[in-house]
Amino acid sequence: MENSPRGNGGLCTLDSDLRVISIEDSLKKILGEGIVGKRALVDSHAIKILKGRGEFQGRAAFMNSRGNVVYARCRISGRGDGYVLEEFGEPTVVDCNLRENTFLKGPVPAFIITEEQVIVEANDAFLSLTGTRREDIIGKTCYPLVHGTSGPPEGCPLVEIRISGGERNMNIMSTVFGNFLVVVHEIAPGLYGHYMLKEAAVLLEAQNRMMEMMERYNRILLTTVSVNTILMEGRDVSETLERIADKIMEIEEFRGIRISVGIENGKSTFNIARGETEPRKDGEGWGEVVIPIDYGGISGQVVIYTGGLEIGDDEMDVLRTMANNLGMYLESRNLEMKREIAYRYMLEAMDNFAILVDRIRNPLAVIMALTEVEIEDEELREKIISNVEKVQEITKRVDELWNKAEKMRDIFKGKR
Repeated sequence: MENSPRGNGGLCTLDSDLRVISIEDSLKKILGEGIVGKRALVDSHAIKILKGRGEFQGRAAFMNSRGNVVYARCRISGRGDGYVLEEFGEPTVVDCNLRENTFLKGPVPAFIITEEQVIVEANDAFLSLTGTRREDIIGKTCYPLVHGTSGPPEGCPLVEIRISGGERNMNIMSTVFGNFLVVVHEIAPGLYGHYMLKEAAVLLEAQNRMMEMMERYNRILLTTVSVNTILMEGRDVSETLERIADKIMEIEEFRGIRISVGIENGKSTFNIARGETEPRKDGEGWGEVVIPIDYGGISGQVVIYTGGLEIGDDEMDVLRTMANNLGMYLESRNLEMKREIAYRYMLEAMDNFAILVDRIRNPLAVIMALTEVEIEDEELREKIISNVEKVQEITKRVDELWNKAEKMRDIFKGKR
């Protein structure tokens, strides 16, 4: 350190409240006039060490009568009822006279803190916000006053600066006085300006909510695309509805879903549920969005339980499209099932018809043979043969129709 101890008294003596009692001329030149009676500004950790009669080595700051903060590494030890400043390193001098600073004189609450988050000065707007007096907060750490915490809160911009090594950081912070956009920037080595902007915090919160809604909209849209893929692949209705419910529940904001549909006035019904579909006893986790399904012979609804989350109009449009596509799928599967039933009836009728034709054709052959051999009456024989030939012509036409039906069955098979 640049300045060394001067005799047994050190560079400066301090009372039990760390206020300057006496000071060597060499240090007075550095700290400036009017330093007697001013407090050495150190963090709460340093105060604990000194109160325990230990020796503190670290940064300390003094504010002189000109409104300048003089900041340096030092060594302070206990002596008698007070303390002695033994060493004072290379100083940093910063003009922190906020009352003369046009920007900080404005309505934005602001204060200056050391790297250890000790308040060295505050403007009138900050004092008004906190309902404190300047002399009551100078030398105190900022987080108990601003955040009501025993240490730096999560997301503290100053902590982020110290981690990243940058000169400026900002974050929306919850404070004892509401939410603020807290901006911290380095104004000199080891000293930082701390500004609390209320309107900017409100704006950024609105922007964050908008971003959250956009991200959720994209997730719902992608889920709808996945649901359409499931619908195109689905053969079994119940299994398809189960898969759709599972897919929709992948949207993390949704707490539950119920799909209830009926086909042709309830001839077939399906009821699929996932997640939280009943209100909790504590009243939390409730809130529902109902999307009706009404397509052809299909009626029902998709109910999504959101836990009170507000669903935007654009998101509702996507969900309605999803429900409409589900109705189209169910109507299509209903018609397809009807076609399959008709197809099975047609196959059975064709087979029965083929058997009937064979049953007719075989006796006709026998009748024709017997007539030609056994019937001597030529007129009768000709009549019988003529009628048999007519029946054979009919069976031939039936065979032709059966062949056409066979080809039609092959077409049906190809489409199934």
